[in-house]
Amino acid sequence: MMAALKEELIRRIKADPREWISFRDYMELALYHPQEGYYMRPKVKIGKRGDFYTSSSIHPVFAQTIARLALKVSKAWGRPLCFCEAGGGTGAFARHFLDYVRQREPEEYAFTRYFLLERSGYHREVQEENLAEHEGHLIWLEEGDGWDLFPSEGILFANELFDAFPVHVVERGPKGWMEVGVGYDETENRLVEKKVPLENGEVKEYLQKIPCLFPKGQRLEVPLDAIRWVKKGASKMKAALWLVIDYGYRWTDLCRGGLVRGTVRSFFNHQVDGNVYDRPGEKDITADVCFDALGEAAKRGGFKEVGLIPQDKFLLISGILDFLEEHHERDPFHPKAKKNRAIAHLLSPAGISAAFSVFVLAKGIPEEVSQLFQLPFD
Repeated sequence: MMAALKEELIRRIKADPREWISFRDYMELALYHPQEGYYMRPKVKIGKRGDFYTSSSIHPVFAQTIARLALKVSKAWGRPLCFCEAGGGTGAFARHFLDYVRQREPEEYAFTRYFLLERSGYHREVQEENLAEHEGHLIWLEEGDGWDLFPSEGILFANELFDAFPVHVVERGPKGWMEVGVGYDETENRLVEKKVPLENGEVKEYLQKIPCLFPKGQRLEVPLDAIRWVKKGASKMKAALWLVIDYGYRWTDLCRGGLVRGTVRSFFNHQVDGNVYDRPGEKDITADVCFDALGEAAKRGGFKEVGLIPQDKFLLISGILDFLEEHHERDPFHPKAKKNRAIAHLLSPAGISAAFSVFVLAKGIPEEVSQLFQLPFD
């Protein structure tokens, strides 16, 4: 455990009369401590040298497919392309997106604005380096004051953003709901799970919205931070299309008895690590996204749900098959072979897309734009 982060966690635990902090506060510090939080540290996180893969890291064709769709949206909307990526990581997606727009639609590229909403100073530095050649088209936003510069119209893209938002965790006990948090075992000098009676009013209000009767032992996450983020973003945009890509569930999935023990887990070196209290700051901590919770928050800001689409079908709708290229090269590492193989992986039932859905939300956009997301596939 890192020194400054460990000291901060122990200090907060001991300062509480119950010697406890909520899982939400623990996850916030473990991921976003200014110096030693997982996403704030200067460490490679995505790809072969990191702890996990994203669809963007598979091949540039993923970003190219989204760019192709964005250009169609822009034309159907009759507006210059304005695209905002929240949580852009290394900037690889943005680079491949803008490269494609510049190559295919140079006149559109001249008016394209690309916003990056980024919390990590380290990632912003990496993005600035990777996107130097597109400098004139980029605007960086920061959480907080950056919302004031948020575009009022355009496309918002969030790929694996909300699964990294801190969550409260609750468990149904014999006498009612308990909130799961973190304590400190001084004898063994380690962080341990600790449960206390649920007192948080916002968490109680959220639980009352879920149309389920939960059994004893049921554990689930309450995404208050994500809900606040969506409400704020929705209030800032007058007309927008949101593309939210993540792994997640509906409330009906909970009612059917799925996810009894919740979805929180950690990743380290491409392995799922069940001990989320060990080595905070060194591992990614994540939780599945509740799409119903995000959708309800967005609707309060005037958005409507266009659809929740499996990622493979979304990529088909967006035209990924148009990027296939016929070739007769025997070299498996030939660029055309690698691209075709990446497309097959992105569409395969056993590939990365199987875990993800695309939540499409809209506000004040023409019907012609919504029609682009109709599902012609079984």
